[in-house]
Amino acid sequence: GKVSLRTVEIANNTNAQAFYQFVTEPTGCFEFSRTDGTVIPESSVNVDIRFKARIPGNFYRRIFVLVKNQGPLYLDLTATAYHQNQDQVPRPLPLFQKHVDNYWRRQLQEGTEHALAVNDSENMSDPVAAIWNEFFLDDTDRRRQICVQEGLVE
Repeated sequence: GKVSLRTVEIANNTNAQAFYQFVTEPTGCFEFSRTDGTVIPESSVNVDIRFKARIPGNFYRRIFVLVKNQGPLYLDLTATAYHQNQDQVPRPLPLFQKHVDNYWRRQLQEGTEHALAVNDSENMSDPVAAIWNEFFLDDTDRRRQICVQEGLVE
């Protein structure tokens, strides 16, 4: 099928080297041109992300970015794969960042175990505490899938 490509720029606006690493699976549907490296001072590096799905559907992955001596960052990657021939399989509704944001908001509002574990911190005033908690959370519950409700799609 068709491969989609997006480029992420990692900028280093400091006078020190910045070491970075994307935490990702090597065989996933989102492939990175490089997953770690160094950005020299006052410079930037481009990383290409390719999306190639083997089956039709919506795909979402939160990729953590670790930068030495910094708090964690993340990229929310979304994509939709479909057959050009609509007779085979209907085209899925597109998945956008607003759907992912709504999903995370609902998790917090409903007080799910996952949301409570991610947001459990002694210092919730620290903006990176939830990201660290999510990064280290051992959560393999497949029932937490994102579902798009047709009535909420514009």
